[in-house]
Amino acid sequence: VTIWNGGNDNQTLHFRDAFIQDLASDLSCDTLASEPCLLFVDGEFWGFYMIREKADGDYISSHYGIDKDDVAILKNGSLEDGIESDVDDFNNLCQWAMYADMTKEENYKKFCEAVDIQSFMDYMTVETYVNNNDWANKYLNNWQVWRSRTVYQDIPRADGKWRFILYDTDISAGLYGSEATSANYDSLNNIKTSSQSFNFPAVLRSVIKNESFRNAFYDNYIKIV
Repeated sequence: VTIWNGGNDNQTLHFRDAFIQDLASDLSCDTLASEPCLLFVDGEFWGFYMIREKADGDYISSHYGIDKDDVAILKNGSLEDGIESDVDDFNNLCQWAMYADMTKEENYKKFCEAVDIQSFMDYMTVETYVNNNDWANKYLNNWQVWRSRTVYQDIPRADGKWRFILYDTDISAGLYGSEATSANYDSLNNIKTSSQSFNFPAVLRSVIKNESFRNAFYDNYIKIV
């Protein structure tokens, strides 16, 4: 676990990220549970904090029964757990999916075999609905993905597919009163990132050309929000 001070939200609501994580906790993207606490250091009161789960191998192991040594976790494009080839695998997947013709069912099927499609849809829905301005505004930030490096038939999520972890959503939901975090801002149509190989918002723009995904994503969005 970690001690969280609220991030950019530490002078306002303070628990904005924890609240959003809790709202999304029943979705297929992974979320980090929190508990409020009062912090004292050597008897001196330091204020209100959140005790929060940390997205690491122990998190995946405790939630899904997958050995942490079999887990790959990427954070902002860098390796947190696993081996370097895991980074290459994810980057290569996104690079391919950005430009593949997803109207062809064989390409869409290949994408679904590599990515948990429900996790992908839920994650993209939450990030764009709360208007996280520190995620995919001018650059891609505050994102995490994971997969089991070994496939186990008797463990549901140990299938080798990439899944998304909701992470650091404090600059959202009206923070600072800015336009980009307001309820009127259309993040879904305004996500802007560079052409880096891990640009999964661009992957969404590619995959949404597939009619079956587009219909499922629409229905999923309406259901969640």
